[in-house]
Amino acid sequence: MKWVISDLGGKIKFPSNPFVNLSQCAVLRCQVNTLKVILPELDKPKNLLPRGTLDLHNGCVLLRAQEPSPSLMTDSAAVALQSYCEGGQPLTDNGTSYQVIRWARLCIPTGQIARSAWKENLKSFNNV
Repeated sequence: MKWVISDLGGKIKFPSNPFVNLSQCAVLRCQVNTLKVILPELDKPKNLLPRGTLDLHNGCVLLRAQEPSPSLMTDSAAVALQSYCEGGQPLTDNGTSYQVIRWARLCIPTGQIARSAWKENLKSFNNV
């Protein structure tokens, strides 16, 4: 209750009529809350991802910068990636070269951001 009183008190704009102004602020807040109850989709945040991101739909989001064209993977990186994607199946040596597009950052479900060495190594030591 103290928080509501201090919040509404901070919204008083006309000190000559503080109670009129306070009651108008309270009525407006009640109207907004009523609309949120009637139409709950009004209270849901829209897609707040920055432009150029890729949502992986598992709580992870790839963040820019992105490599403009695919680059070849090393054999050990290709083995690790295929092992992860296929649940531990070994990579068969069929002479295929693997290409990927690298991303600079990955936002994991906890909100932490993992940065790739590919992009971070391009920065000077003072900017890291």
